[in-house]
Amino acid sequence: MKKLFAIVLAMVMCLSLVACGGPDKQTAIDAFNSANTVYTKIAVVVNSDADFISDEDLATLLEIADGVVSYKALLESDTKLTEDQINEIVAWGADVEETVGAMLETYEIE
Repeated sequence: MKKLFAIVLAMVMCLSLVACGGPDKQTAIDAFNSANTVYTKIAVVVNSDADFISDEDLATLLEIADGVVSYKALLESDTKLTEDQINEIVAWGADVEETVGAMLETYEIE
């Protein structure tokens, strides 16, 4: 489990590569980066010690990690995103920020 978070964290640290997208992707990139910033806060703590977090929240974080991987790959690709894809990433980012923000508050992580 900790190895998975370490891998995801390493991929998040490569985030600067995502900023290379064209202007049509910028809204999605901004949403992704914002969500990733919040996600990274809890991923670092959970990677150090996952014993404090509930199984349900851990499962949610693993789902978010899957989203990080897939959306990062999509944003880094040369593929021109459709409006639906951009909206999906923006909605995902907002959901991640809300969900992880609540976890940070619940577990008193700054």
